Amino acid sequence: MRHKKLAYVIAEAGINHCGDLSRAYQLIDAALEAKADAVKFQTFNTELLLRQDEPRMSYQLQNRCGDISQFQILKGVELTLSDHESLKKYCDQKNIDFLSTAYDTLSVDLLLQLGVSSIKIASTDTTNIPLIRYVAKTDVNVILSTGISNLWEVAKAMEAFQDKKENITLLHCVSNYPAPIKELNLMAMKKLQAVFGVDVGFSDHSDSLDIGAYAVCAGASVIEKHITYDKDAPGPDHAASLLPGEFIDYVDKIRTAELALGEDVKRIQPSERKIKKQMQKSLVAVQNISAGTILEPKHLSTMRPATGISPIFFDEVIGGKAKHDIGTGKFISWGDLILDE
Repeated sequence: MRHKKLAYVIAEAGINHCGDLSRAYQLIDAALEAKADAVKFQTFNTELLLRQDEPRMSYQLQNRCGDISQFQILKGVELTLSDHESLKKYCDQKNIDFLSTAYDTLSVDLLLQLGVSSIKIASTDTTNIPLIRYVAKTDVNVILSTGISNLWEVAKAMEAFQDKKENITLLHCVSNYPAPIKELNLMAMKKLQAVFGVDVGFSDHSDSLDIGAYAVCAGASVIEKHITYDKDAPGPDHAASLLPGEFIDYVDKIRTAELALGEDVKRIQPSERKIKKQMQKSLVAVQNISAGTILEPKHLSTMRPATGISPIFFDEVIGGKAKHDIGTGKFISWGDLILDE
């Protein structure tokens, strides 16, 4: 993945295709238009994911799923091997990375068969040690989301990757849809990076267009955000997703933040160079100074422009001797002084 200098932006199509491949292609095209680096889906076998009588989660109750069970919701959006092959081929043709979240070992095998370079492990499986160990035995890059988990639970998951830290990215995440701004806790990324020594990113479930940019400023090298074709469509994730036009703005804000961040070097910028002399100041005589006078602070002030000695050398000038008469208002130059006699 390309996430050393620019944040790697993942458009999370997830299950927002609603089981319709034409919608899935539409979401890929929207991710492309927004200049995302990847589009991600979800790979699972519903029968292995949850029991048929499992009640819906709170956000699924709120987000336009109709009067059907959680099992029925997920079964209706489960992608077949053929679906995966078609979507992967389309992404390859369009030159955008195809990613998916694997929820079970059979799904891991399916994605490996497709030749994916990275596999996502969702927050629901941060504590799923058997699945994590299964993925850790492969050679693919791993994006591990850490929502609904504490640091100890993340540490237990990371034990499987002790020899493969260069292959893993930890995503800080708040697993609510939408996630409250006051709970995003973006600084947690710095803790994850400091404790585990790996790349970190942010899975953004907020309803803000700005949080991705803020997350980059907080150290995220990967940003994941849901994308949809209709926020009012039936399904649990649409309401917390961005429309195609919003996703374009979202990525633009991230790239603007990266431009503003620059690099950790303090230097005079090109646009500053032409005004440095006009804006900064020089040492200037505030009274007539006779030749041979030992300069004291009372003899000097500062004034624009910076065509004489910079005030940064004030201490070096004090105690020097005037080589010749210096008139009031004259900018002091090194040629006016005798130093270190």
